[in-house]
Amino acid sequence: MIRRAVLAVIVILAAGASYGQVAALSQSSPAPLAATAPTSVPALIPYSGVAEVVPGERIDNVVSVTFLLFKEEHGGEPLWSESQVLPIKADGRFTAQLGASTASGLPPSAFASGEARWLEVQVAGQKPQPRVLLMSVPYSMKAADAATLGGLPASAFALAGSTSHSYTPSSTPSGTGLGPDASSTVTTTGGTSGYLPAFTASSIIGNSTVYESGGKVGIGTTSPAGNLDVNGSIVGRGALALVDAATATSSKGSNSQPIDLVTSVW
Repeated sequence: MIRRAVLAVIVILAAGASYGQVAALSQSSPAPLAATAPTSVPALIPYSGVAEVVPGERIDNVVSVTFLLFKEEHGGEPLWSESQVLPIKADGRFTAQLGASTASGLPPSAFASGEARWLEVQVAGQKPQPRVLLMSVPYSMKAADAATLGGLPASAFALAGSTSHSYTPSSTPSGTGLGPDASSTVTTTGGTSGYLPAFTASSIIGNSTVYESGGKVGIGTTSPAGNLDVNGSIVGRGALALVDAATATSSKGSNSQPIDLVTSVW
């Protein structure tokens, strides 16, 4: 029983010491907000680095590291920067999540242009380390085509329901057949409901003589009495074919479609 009690005291003391170390570390290095933000795709980039360690000198448990993002390998102004207080190992190695100092993480605007980005790391009390080129993993390279449709940017398409459209011949790939001929402009003087439109001039649309009402089509009349009502002469330049009402057999015939010629005379 005495041995068990002593062992329990040792475990409690060890746990207390561990808690004290964790508390001290959390006070010097606050928990990054972006790492705990409720988001499906964290805007963070993992990074592993090494700080310069002088042999024989004692190294602290934490170190302040500043990360800067550039679009050039040398010189220029940083596009983005942040500082983090990170745990460091005895050999100088440390790990970080770029963008973890803010709830929103890395700003998407820093990579919107699709150009190369260079990362510079500055450990507190040491000179800046040489910039490294940020690389993409193989499958993430497909994201470069995610904002296009068939290789065309969003600007090449018009929004549904838009009342005004602009057309630039150079924006349409050759051979697609999209868009009207830019050399001609078609206008309309205003159509009448029920009439089928027709070109009244080379670039003007007006009414034709064909009228449709209730599923009936009239030519020369706005009150068609049948499926096709022609008010005027009909000129035939070919055979007139009347479809059989049924197929005749050796034992039974079939009448053809009737032709009614109606007149009124005295």
